[in-house]
Amino acid sequence: MSGQKLLKIGHCCPKIVSTMDELDNKESGVRINPPCVSFKTFFNFIGTLAPEIPARIDRGVWSVYLSGSNGKAVVNAMRFLGMLDQHDAPTKALREYLLSDSDGKLSTFKSIVMRSYGRILNGSISLDNA
Repeated sequence: MSGQKLLKIGHCCPKIVSTMDELDNKESGVRINPPCVSFKTFFNFIGTLAPEIPARIDRGVWSVYLSGSNGKAVVNAMRFLGMLDQHDAPTKALREYLLSDSDGKLSTFKSIVMRSYGRILNGSISLDNA
């Protein structure tokens, strides 16, 4: 496994990559690490953001609901999923999710996940051999 690294995506999905380039945001040049936070913690926090969506998701917003390590993990997950931009401002995807009804939230979040994990979910990576 020389030159390869084992990455943990979420809590249970290891993935071996040869370089970290797969996780780099090519447009901004910023590395975005895969999320490693509980699903419940993530969605409980996301639920606090509506109906008045803050202009920026910073410590002042999340520290009311989350500890330091959980807050950083949730923000990292939101960046990875494209819900926050490089300045931690909500993206169109996050706004669409928050302003949707329950059926709309499901389809919006599905599209967010497919966009973020597309190479894994579309079958181009064999999970049997990963």
